[in-house]
Amino acid sequence: MAPHLGKEYGAQSENWHAPDAFVLKYQRKGLDAALSRLYGMIDFMDFQVGRMLAAVDRLGLGENTVVAFFSDNGPIDGGRLSTIERDGRNLYNLNGNKGEIFDNGIRVPLFVRWQGHFPPSVVEDALVSITDIFPTMMDLSGARNRTYGKPIDGWSLSKLLYNPKVVSESWKQRVLFHTSGAPEWTRRGGVYVPLPDLGRNKADLVLGRDGRWAVREGRYKLVHFFGREEVFDMIQDPQESSPLDNPILHQHLRNKLGEWWLKMLVDPGSFTTPVFHIGWPGRSTSKVLAMAAVQTSPRVFLHSHDASGWVEEGTFAVYQVNILTTGSYIVRVRVQSTHPIGGVVRVSCDDGRKSSVAGWIMANGYLGVISLQRGGGQCYMEFKIATSTGGAGLYGGRARMESIDFDLLQEN
Repeated sequence: MAPHLGKEYGAQSENWHAPDAFVLKYQRKGLDAALSRLYGMIDFMDFQVGRMLAAVDRLGLGENTVVAFFSDNGPIDGGRLSTIERDGRNLYNLNGNKGEIFDNGIRVPLFVRWQGHFPPSVVEDALVSITDIFPTMMDLSGARNRTYGKPIDGWSLSKLLYNPKVVSESWKQRVLFHTSGAPEWTRRGGVYVPLPDLGRNKADLVLGRDGRWAVREGRYKLVHFFGREEVFDMIQDPQESSPLDNPILHQHLRNKLGEWWLKMLVDPGSFTTPVFHIGWPGRSTSKVLAMAAVQTSPRVFLHSHDASGWVEEGTFAVYQVNILTTGSYIVRVRVQSTHPIGGVVRVSCDDGRKSSVAGWIMANGYLGVISLQRGGGQCYMEFKIATSTGGAGLYGGRARMESIDFDLLQEN
């Protein structure tokens, strides 16, 4: 699948879109409509990446710009492709799909370019994770010591990139952990609960009871998939089709997984909800993501990209915010609904600052204008359904809200 590019670049995660010329190119090869759209979208994305790299080179920035390209995790087609088409895109017959912890759900390509610094080559045998991107960029930019005492999960790839033919044993025997959906997520049918609630109920988070987990150490990988646990030799069996009968190795890897899980449970950062900054200098729009609430009414459900369940008056969600710039802001609520919705946004801070705006949500998300004051206290923003003409519910209870946007109208 293509990475998540913004819609202005033609890529949309739920719908496959590309300019007609790119789709027609594959239809003329005899491919059906869905596969032609998919390949056309990937082709169009490649075209846009090429434009970006050409611009970097044209401006003489190639030797000062590190470019990393990697894809989103795992394929998913929503039933739009036939079995033959799906298998044709899985050339190595890897196991799994998006949202799973078999290798076809977590293994992705990575290309890194830095002109005049990295030689063209291929790094083989090293176990690399997406968590390595951040420390790598810090290392390459000279900011490796600016971690402010915070631990960094990943490893810097700089030595591998400078000398790709020399891979130390530590990279080959590295331990990596994977998870897709915590136990609470799977028990609630694919929705999340607010992180603070998880933190207060850690006893419910039992490793191995539910969910999808994996640990990879060197060539061996343990997979826990909804109660089923198996160990695979990823060198001899990259398709994860022939489980090993090795109880000692199984227990060793499960101990590794258990130690990591316990570390996650005791780390308070694992249950810290993001604080959304409103009025960040240099940005005209600040987004509060709907899925990252600290508290919700019972019928609001948090998903990986949005929140649903806006079914009736009084339905609400609360978010942590920080006001960085005093001024007037246009509030836009990015919600999909078949019926008009009246909403209210309230911002309250523990130092006494309060403000609110209410109104009908227009087609472009417009709710109204709110005045916000910068200060030093902790602030919370609540969005609540004030009025709905939807009767039994918006989208039958499946109304989706992506974000609440604050556009700086005037700085005071």
